[in-house]
Amino acid sequence: MNTRSGDFPIHLRGNRLWEKGFTMNENKNLKETIIEAAWELFYEKGYEETTINDIISKAGVAKGSFYYYFRSKDTLLGTLSNMLDKKYAQIEPQLMQIDNTFDRLM
Repeated sequence: MNTRSGDFPIHLRGNRLWEKGFTMNENKNLKETIIEAAWELFYEKGYEETTINDIISKAGVAKGSFYYYFRSKDTLLGTLSNMLDKKYAQIEPQLMQIDNTFDRLM
């Protein structure tokens, strides 16, 4: 086991550092947190006006965490379209139960 400043125990796994007790599920949640923060900011401020610093501040993560998952804001935008596809897949069965096409769109 290795340590870093502050004497927090860390483990080396492959090429990555893992804090003791850190799981892949938490890793997924961090990425989702960044995506959700970005989505909210894009809605509030618009894509062009939202900075990476805005996103990491709202998500409460380090800049390195952002760049671990995303190369740029553009890369993040592509991920948001995947998130919307997943949301649509979740509500699609409910939409198909509505007989009127106009009502489906509303």
